[in-house]
Amino acid sequence: MIRSASCRVLVGLWVAVVVAVGTVAVVFAGSTSRGLLQADERAAPALVLSRTARDLGTLSSRGLQQVRFEAKNRGRKRLVINRLGGGCRCDDAAPQTIVLPPGQSGKIAVMLDTRRAGGAVEEVFSFSTSDPARPRFDLTVRAQIEADAR
Repeated sequence: MIRSASCRVLVGLWVAVVVAVGTVAVVFAGSTSRGLLQADERAAPALVLSRTARDLGTLSSRGLQQVRFEAKNRGRKRLVINRLGGGCRCDDAAPQTIVLPPGQSGKIAVMLDTRRAGGAVEEVFSFSTSDPARPRFDLTVRAQIEADAR
């Protein structure tokens, strides 16, 4: 009987040790994977935009107006920016992909066609990026278009 009780105590201790070691291993593995994820995020591209909207004021309805937005990559990997859509079809000639090496800045150019509308105009241009913290963004251009007196 004493032997059986001491056996049970030993088995109980063994189970407690296994559970404790397993718990420590799970906690350690979780903190290590979070640390690796944070290190990976720091090594990723990081998009910084000087602004996301521009108001051009009053424009005549004579043609195309190019609008530029500054973008910077503050990350440690190259940043890829792709045009998704929005705005008018007149800016198909604008580059659809921009690549910024780490630490570099560049301009995102969009076109506003002032010939096709009058009055208050707002065009939204959508982009995707390789920045995991900012996978999508929009740029907005506003203007008041006045008809030309010809």
